[in-house]
Amino acid sequence: MLNENMLMISTFRPIELGPVELDILEYIGHSTSISVYQIYKNLQENRWKKSISYKNIHKRVIRLLELKLIYEIKGNFRRGAKPYRITTHGLINFLGNRGSESHRFILNNKDNLLIRYLLLEYFEEKTLDSFYLLKYFPGGNIRDYIHDCCSLIVRKCKSLWNFIKKFELEEILPKDESIQKYLSYLDGKPIDDNVLQEIDIYENKLKEKMKNFPDKELLRYYQSNDYSFYKKEIEETEEIVEEPPFPFGLIYVEMSFLEAELEDKVRLLTFDLIYELGDIINTQEIKSFDALEELISEGRDNSLPNMLKDRKFLEMVKSIKQNFDSGYNQFIYYYNRKFFYLQ
Repeated sequence: MLNENMLMISTFRPIELGPVELDILEYIGHSTSISVYQIYKNLQENRWKKSISYKNIHKRVIRLLELKLIYEIKGNFRRGAKPYRITTHGLINFLGNRGSESHRFILNNKDNLLIRYLLLEYFEEKTLDSFYLLKYFPGGNIRDYIHDCCSLIVRKCKSLWNFIKKFELEEILPKDESIQKYLSYLDGKPIDDNVLQEIDIYENKLKEKMKNFPDKELLRYYQSNDYSFYKKEIEETEEIVEEPPFPFGLIYVEMSFLEAELEDKVRLLTFDLIYELGDIINTQEIKSFDALEELISEGRDNSLPNMLKDRKFLEMVKSIKQNFDSGYNQFIYYYNRKFFYLQ
């Protein structure tokens, strides 16, 4: 079953951005509110980017706005300023391309679906607030995890939507919001009749379009049953599952796989954090918590004490330990059994 975050990601089409646009997206992503003039001033302070004019920055901000990677904060501001914030898709696009050693993109976007999904589901807010630099342990691990997750989302969505694009459906596809609601409906959630009507209209247009579609190999794929096969597999049933119109079944299946891969990422992060902590303790022969805290706080992210007291994170640690111990015991059992027979 897809959660609300995967529904949002399902309609994400990665955008190719130039270095200046990524710089601008970085400034916006690290702020709760920033205007074109403030971005211009920040770039002027960088001697490598000082030559970029205000006009060119404004043009690029408008493009990011049109691409829905940022949004304008409405209100009456001094001198008619227009402040901007980054959207969830904008944050994925930026972090998937570059990543960041500053924790400000976390601190200033805790209401963003991406941060809530990838971090706040597994860490308490106090832990995230305690980071001040995503560079050393454990902050560097968090940085790499976020970058890996966003890079994975970018790759998966780019591949998915590039494939869908081959069917030339852009002009007839329903609105993104309707696609997301329909994917939720495929999970058994209620749906508005207007959305179903929109899907029916789309399906009729799709059938007409596919009648004369020139690529026969692609046409055969269009006629395959990704969704129904997947549903039968995960629900272990022989019941007939109605196949949704292309490409919604494909999107649903790909988002389900992506969700599972992202869950693997957080498990690997948890294991990595515990393993690295153990390595530090064993290598440095740390005998007390005070000694460990003193070592970690010297020029590093002083967030480990909060992480060690984090109940959300502890639940993930316990889950991984339980599974690891079960697997380990099986290995030992079969090894000892084999050794017994060899004697």
